[in-house]
Amino acid sequence: ITAITTTALPDGTLHALTLTNGTVWDRTRSSDATWQPHARNIDNNAAITAITTTALPDGTLHAPTLTNGTVWDRTRSSDGTWQIHALNIDNNRGIFALCST
Repeated sequence: ITAITTTALPDGTLHALTLTNGTVWDRTRSSDATWQPHARNIDNNAAITAITTTALPDGTLHAPTLTNGTVWDRTRSSDGTWQIHALNIDNNRGIFALCST
């Protein structure tokens, strides 16, 4: 694991996303303190070098990643569905770090 980020959703669910060999994994802890038995692979792009997360009041989770100086964002809707593909939101190739609030 080269990076980890956590975000709590409004319903009390905690998401712990890890970056391992350039791939992103998500494991959740429900509001009753029960962890999912296994992490779920949500991005298989082996070139990812950084990750961060943030949650919106409606329960949407954003997971921006950094790949070759560009920023990609994958979202998880409040119904638990992850986007199939990440959306390129900044393509200037000069970005070297991510941060979210």
